Order: sequence, then structure tokens, then C-alpha cells
Amino acid sequence: MVSATTNIPKKILEQLTNPLFVDEQLALPFTVDYDSKNTLGDDRLSAVAGARQLKKNSDLLVITAGTCITYNIFTAANVFLGGSISPGVQMRYNAMHQMTGKLPLAPNNEFDELIGRSTIECLQSGVRKGIVAEMDGIISQYQLLYPTIQVFICGGSASFFERRTKNKIFAHPNLELIGMNELLMYNRTI
Repeated sequence: MVSATTNIPKKILEQLTNPLFVDEQLALPFTVDYDSKNTLGDDRLSAVAGARQLKKNSDLLVITAGTCITYNIFTAANVFLGGSISPGVQMRYNAMHQMTGKLPLAPNNEFDELIGRSTIECLQSGVRKGIVAEMDGIISQYQLLYPTIQVFICGGSASFFERRTKNKIFAHPNLELIGMNELLMYNRTI
């Protein structure tokens, strides 16, 4: 999770125990070919590590669907390359409400129709169908570069999008936890 927090909880943890933090200083069992490692989110690293643990020696596209939607490419050569970040479901609703004069804040419920028949339904259709189209488009672009790519999705909105994309996606609710455990075990051995 990427957030603007202070280091107070981190300092307290360091005084009480010997914690392991997922950050740019952590030893990783793979190469990171990313220009700004200090801004790389721990959620992205953990999700990639989890997918790597489940599908070794594979080209992977790991999607996290939370506050933001991240697309993370990991190669069979054991290299995390980066990817892209776009607004998540709630962020899109909030932006349309806050950045326009009259659009209401639509509830984040499972409206699944293409044609909205009210402003709320139109907002819901636009957000959800828009994200599905975005995911399908990005997955298709990566499939051109990596024809055998395996796609994983995790995060709060993962189950909704897994069922609706035209591409085969493996939804795994614990992908980041698997990754954190993998990183912990790796750092215990070095």
C-alpha cells in the first residue's frame, strides 16, 4: 500500500522487534529494472513476488485492483520491468464527482449493464465497463510482446474484474501475502 505516512510506527516497530520492510532497500530474489526504485510501491513488489512464487519461470502480468490499478510486468528472465498505473474504481467515482459541477458521487455497487438509465447508472457503467476495456486492452498489448504471459489480479476489486475480462486471469486474494512471505523467506536465507 502506498500512502503518505510518517515514520513513527516504523521507528516503534524497529525498537520492539526486528521487522522486515518491503521497500527499495530490501534484498529481492529477482532483478528490478525500474528507474525510480524509491517510489516503487510495496504492494507492487509483493504482488509480483507472489505471482512469481506461483508461476515460476513465466512471463507475468500482475494487476493490482485497489485504490489504483497497477499493471506490473515480470519476465521469465526473473526481471521486474515496471508497467503502468491508472485510477481505481473509487478514485474514478470521486474524480467525476469532485471535478465536475453537478455529477453526483455514485455508489460503488455491482451495476453491470452497458446502458445506464440514470446519471448514477451511467457513471457506474462508465467506470466499470471502462476499466474492463482498459484491462482487456492492456492485457492484449502485453500478449503481443509476451505470447505465453500469465495474468494475475489481486486487490479489493479483483473478483469483479476477473469474471468480466475476455482474457484468462487468475484472481488470487492472497497474492500480496504470498509475496511478502516469499520475500521474508528469501531475506532469512541471505
